[in-house]
Amino acid sequence: MLFAVGRVLSQEVVIENDSLLLWQADRPLKWEDFKGVPKPVRSHNAAGTGPFIKYVYSTLEGRPPEFTFFTYFDKCRSWTITNSSEVLEHEQLHFDIAELYTRKIRKRFDSLVFEHITDKDIYFQEKQKIDDEYQECQNNYDYEVLANYPKFLEWRKRIDKELEELNEYEYVPEE
Repeated sequence: MLFAVGRVLSQEVVIENDSLLLWQADRPLKWEDFKGVPKPVRSHNAAGTGPFIKYVYSTLEGRPPEFTFFTYFDKCRSWTITNSSEVLEHEQLHFDIAELYTRKIRKRFDSLVFEHITDKDIYFQEKQKIDDEYQECQNNYDYEVLANYPKFLEWRKRIDKELEELNEYEYVPEE
């Protein structure tokens, strides 16, 4: 997982442009979103996805830091050599897993704010723990579902359930 950071007080949120797509429940990936150059193909890779989590934060002395997290799909780092709907579903789930772990970070950070933790290093340590879990989840997902559509359906159901359980931590852009 890639993390991008900026120390800003406010920013305009990119929902979609030529290179980025913000995760939104009502905007699934399309093959047209995969604009990157295909990587040297290993026997089982027909596509590659570039989801990442971006965050911005601000701090004021004696107060918990304020973080805002966004899950993005990097169109320029994502590539394909197929137009298979099953492969697209697989790549969508990678993006959804990134959103799930973004929500887990938001939830954890909310609890730190509730505890009035002001040391930003504690927040970064917690983020790193969740990032490690995220990497392991993405790796397990690829390993378990390789050429196994029934296993993919199990993962789809599990991730959908977890996303729903953390629905209050979804970022919904203002209209």
